[in-house]
Amino acid sequence: MIRIKDIQSEMVGLVGFRPSFDDNDAALTADLLTSTSGLYIDGMHPLLTLRNIEAVMEANPFTKTPEYSDAATYKKGQVVAKVYKYYKSLQDANIGKSVEEEDSEWWEPTSLLAEFLRRKYADSVSSVFNTLLTNKKNAGAYKSLLTEKQLFYGEGATTIAKQGRFVGFQIKGTYEDVLMILQKVGVQLSASQSLTLYLYHSSQNAALGTVTAAYSNTKRFQYFDFKIEAKNPNLVFSPDAYYTIGYYESDLVGTAYSAIWDFLGSDCAGCGHPNATNRSFWSPYISVRPIAVTVGLLEEDKTQTWMEADMEFCNYTNWGLNLIFGIHCDVTDLAIRQKGNFASAIAETLKVNLLQEIMFTLRNNTTAGDASNLAFTELSSESNKYGNPHKQLEKVVDALSFDFSGLSGVCLPCNDAGYAVRTGAI
Repeated sequence: MIRIKDIQSEMVGLVGFRPSFDDNDAALTADLLTSTSGLYIDGMHPLLTLRNIEAVMEANPFTKTPEYSDAATYKKGQVVAKVYKYYKSLQDANIGKSVEEEDSEWWEPTSLLAEFLRRKYADSVSSVFNTLLTNKKNAGAYKSLLTEKQLFYGEGATTIAKQGRFVGFQIKGTYEDVLMILQKVGVQLSASQSLTLYLYHSSQNAALGTVTAAYSNTKRFQYFDFKIEAKNPNLVFSPDAYYTIGYYESDLVGTAYSAIWDFLGSDCAGCGHPNATNRSFWSPYISVRPIAVTVGLLEEDKTQTWMEADMEFCNYTNWGLNLIFGIHCDVTDLAIRQKGNFASAIAETLKVNLLQEIMFTLRNNTTAGDASNLAFTELSSESNKYGNPHKQLEKVVDALSFDFSGLSGVCLPCNDAGYAVRTGAI
């Protein structure tokens, strides 16, 4: 899987558009004019001028924009019109802020052409990455590692004496390009209650999010969906970093039950121990260890100020907790680190997408009509002197797929040698 919004954000400015010499053309903003790769779309095909693109894009639904109202509430990225000028909201909950204020934190000037090109650029980035991963999956070189797995099986029979601590699990990843999706968290308590569970990351004091477990299944495990409001609710691993999930004993009504299970992994796998077998599925990718933090190190506002050295590792208890999770490949950070390699594929995809936009235009004007006929000839001809754009795109993505084989032994192994890549534009 990939975090496509992160990818789209990081790829901005990799391929650009040159400013027009025609004063009648709409002005573009810096993010569209920048090209760190040196590739410019108007330099890739003579039809892809700003004049031609603007002539055909007016019938596109993206061009419908509301008139600005100081009583309306706007979301980040929403475009409004005022006196034949266009503005884009820079923040959510944007209400009553003037669009005409210079250097505003709330609005920035834009144009319909700029917004259209941004959307086509984002679509092209998505197309490149989805095509690459689809081809890898078809070649058997990319897959989900574990769709759903439980941390351990069984229930606890021993109550845990409360000492005012924070208790739970520390979770570390073995590989950078693997993520953990927490699907459910289970709790086993002695009394019905609403218990708040906290998820922390070692990079910050504040909790990433909380889940309220409305527990009612006294003395038995009860599972709750793990849903938090965060930019990325999944557990993305990096060297020396870790996550902590757990609860504060001061919040408990009654006590939690402890399942006596060896988290060090010395259970007899050869004897068919079910938890030893279960561990063998997830332990190559993550490490999970029970921890406790003494009451003297805790803050009243429940921020995480303790360090890893402050944790007590308690390898024979689960603190009344269990986890259900999936483990998946996530090549987002790998792709961002190698983003320069994607420039040609993004440029070729955007070229084909814009030529298709010109070819299928419903606009009835001279420029659009002439450009549409030329684009049709360009995209459909097999004898094109300069190469059919679809064929050029296939070659570039072929090379890209080969470049990324073997970069991650777990997620992108060298399993697809000889696989013929075929792709198309959206």
